[in-house]
Amino acid sequence: MKIIAFKVFERTDISFEKILEHIDCLPYKNRLRTISYSPLRIEKIKRENGNLFFLDFSKRRNSGPGKMLEDAPMEDFELKDGQGFGEETAALYDKDTSILVMQYNHYGPRISSISNYFFQFARELSGKTKQTDDGFNFSAITKREPADEMNVASIIKCLEFSIDVPDFSSESTMKNTSLSKFLDNNLVSGSDTLSVQIRASRKRGRSLAVQDIKSAARLLVKEQNIQTLKLKTQEDENSPTHVLDLLEARLTEEVNLTLGDQQRYPDVVRWTALKRAYYKWSEEGLLPSDTK
Repeated sequence: MKIIAFKVFERTDISFEKILEHIDCLPYKNRLRTISYSPLRIEKIKRENGNLFFLDFSKRRNSGPGKMLEDAPMEDFELKDGQGFGEETAALYDKDTSILVMQYNHYGPRISSISNYFFQFARELSGKTKQTDDGFNFSAITKREPADEMNVASIIKCLEFSIDVPDFSSESTMKNTSLSKFLDNNLVSGSDTLSVQIRASRKRGRSLAVQDIKSAARLLVKEQNIQTLKLKTQEDENSPTHVLDLLEARLTEEVNLTLGDQQRYPDVVRWTALKRAYYKWSEEGLLPSDTK
């Protein structure tokens, strides 16, 4: 299981803790919200020591697997009306540090959808009907080394990045930015991914605007919807070109889990792994030291 970390920034008068407490009191049906055409909800909320919230998000899939037998053909699972296949994503939130540590599940709820989910609840609890800047920003926590490598570059030949468009919402992320406005344009409506490539001239020593590109890269690497982000850099015109994958700068960890009896990973197993990673990163000084 891959584990990633985010800093949660509140953009509303309603705290993240209050929204979690509100959702925890709702029946399962009332927790559902449609995000990018798929039903999503929080399955479980478990509180520990007052400050830790263990969460398990679920998302209904449009299709699912079959039952594979050793000595017979594949079989369908028998599903009743209203039932479907689901994917889960576990998370751990510390209200004292505003850190969210979560499982990465490519097919399950991801941070962009989860951000949109909380945005909807923030709007509902605030009682606002107009477009307002509610919800939360989830900023990916990064390691120092790739940033240091980018900082020494005096020549940047190329910037490439791609954005997951369906989960992108100007209501939930990057409010009032040029990129947000562009993604709201009909030009990209209906698309899955927006890919951008900015190249400098191939002539020796030519570069993009170094400081502007570095500033943009520092913002993009923290964005929750970014799928790829790469720079082609040189320390100087006599140095070789180096491809720097800035998404590798994000704080992550890979852990092995034990499958449960039904060939699923139990929430307790995933939560334990998240808690272990959180305290490990904290002890190593890899998490932001400010509490808010």
